[in-house]
Amino acid sequence: MRPRHARNSARTLFTAGITFAIAAGALILALTATTTRADAAAPIEFGLSVRGDEAPLLKQAEQELGRSVDIVRTFAFWDDQFPTEADLAALDGRDLILSIKPQTDLGRIAWADIANAQPGDQLYEDMVAWADALEPYEDQIWLSFHHEPEAGVNLVHGDAEDFKQAWQTFHTVLADNGFDPLGRVWIATDFSFQVPADDRRHADRWYPGDEWVEAIGTDAYNWFDCRAGITNNWLELEDIIEDFRLFGLAHPDEQLMLAEFGSAEDWTDLTRKAQWLTNAQELFAQPEYDQFTAISYFSLNANNGGFNCDWRFTSSPASQAAFTTFANDPLFGGGIAPPPPPAPPTPPPTTPIEGAVCLATPSGAGFSITWDEPGNPVIRRNGTWLATLAPGTTSFVDPTPPPGSIYELRIHTEAGRQDFPCATSTEPLPDPTPDPVDPTPDPVDPTPEPVEPTPDPVEPTPAVCIATVDGDTVNLTWDLGGTSIIRRSGAWLANAPEGTLSYTDTNPPADSTYLIRNRPIDGGVVDHECQLDGEILPPQPVVGCTSTVTADGATLSWDFDGQAIVRKNGNWLTTVSNSQTFTDTTGSAADSYVIRSRVTGATIDHSCG
Repeated sequence: MRPRHARNSARTLFTAGITFAIAAGALILALTATTTRADAAAPIEFGLSVRGDEAPLLKQAEQELGRSVDIVRTFAFWDDQFPTEADLAALDGRDLILSIKPQTDLGRIAWADIANAQPGDQLYEDMVAWADALEPYEDQIWLSFHHEPEAGVNLVHGDAEDFKQAWQTFHTVLADNGFDPLGRVWIATDFSFQVPADDRRHADRWYPGDEWVEAIGTDAYNWFDCRAGITNNWLELEDIIEDFRLFGLAHPDEQLMLAEFGSAEDWTDLTRKAQWLTNAQELFAQPEYDQFTAISYFSLNANNGGFNCDWRFTSSPASQAAFTTFANDPLFGGGIAPPPPPAPPTPPPTTPIEGAVCLATPSGAGFSITWDEPGNPVIRRNGTWLATLAPGTTSFVDPTPPPGSIYELRIHTEAGRQDFPCATSTEPLPDPTPDPVDPTPDPVDPTPEPVEPTPDPVEPTPAVCIATVDGDTVNLTWDLGGTSIIRRSGAWLANAPEGTLSYTDTNPPADSTYLIRNRPIDGGVVDHECQLDGEILPPQPVVGCTSTVTADGATLSWDFDGQAIVRKNGNWLTTVSNSQTFTDTTGSAADSYVIRSRVTGATIDHSCG
């Protein structure tokens, strides 16, 4: 683990109590152009975010990487309980980068209310409760109050001054009540370091000050083409974080962290993300990056306005191989022993599953695997990569499998990645040598076999999910235990709490299809397509936007209700609620505008003519 900078309290922070002494001569060598980062400093702590509420995903990721991670990135709302079972699993030998967001099920909390909270106030008592809950784990927690405060979605909490005052009050109350964390880390978007100094989002406006933080963090992403309504160039990590690195040079006593970082795949070139990861690995070996002390990869598959952003390090075989090399570099503490191996795989079923997308059949000494899904196929055996095949391939032979092998088909398409378990058949293959023909026919039995009575007709199995069209709404009903996610036309629509068995979708787009993604109580994820009952919905009216330029600026008008986001020349300008007009006093005929709406549950951009 890496040594920490000295705290204002004169306590020097070290992970797990390990002290690293760096001699003055070694420090001088660290600054020379001929010495690499790995030669001069302790390893950079290496972390992951794999969805904090599912601890098995963390253990699975560590098994795939062949090492334990140092840090787990987690998130909590204001009224969440801590620690959860997942928190305790993550804290087992690891640190947390924990972000607490001032929001509850009842709504968002204003920063000014937190800043002005006094003993006896509910918000003050909430902060005392957080101090009590966190104190037993203080030597494992990097704590952040409301990460990415400058993002437009957080303007409802207040302005930059409100945020900085809330930051100071929050951390002061926690310190006064006995919580002294591993460090306080302020986290902003990568974009906040790139915008001009007079932009309201610029990092300087939101930074609480060196006396209030031990580390400066950012969330850095190569979005490429997975961001709805925005075209991004492919960007190397060096380009994304260069302004962040320069910001750190102005605060030399603070550590720098990548609280989150990741890259989308280029589905036309499945080696491109792998090279991005390799380049990122080499980047941190340079002396210019000596201020970085921790990096945490965001390994989740996220939906962004209907676009699939597969940030996972397992998004392709090439990416997984590159990231595994990355994780095991000594620069990031590679060589840490992995967790115990998982239990052996469950023996395959003895009979084939009817209608299986993928079927594994014994073939001589091996298995013959066939499937009927198009795309770029990958074969996995017993949970690990086995082979990558040419696009369009629908069969594969594994000649030398270990006993009890279980197979999985992974299909990559432009929409993302999907895994299919391969049903295993133990029925023997037909003998290629025909049996000899008996020249003597069997005698004919004069007694005919009795005729079986006609069986009763079999009632069709009712669909698990029914989508009933009723005018301009669709009513969904299903019969499933556990929790469910509702997906429309391949994109997330809504979460259904445990026990909920219905949902009404108002004014959906034409030709909508529905799917219930269910997480049963006993674990796993199962998708159920909803059977449509009724006529196809009529097309929805096209939302329009117009712009008029006068000497007073550009006036925009549109014809839908609800919240609207105004974008100017490709950048966020403002968010408008309860209005269908907006005037940009600095607008001109040379500017272009887009209105971003969410009137049907999806993000839609409308160019203003």
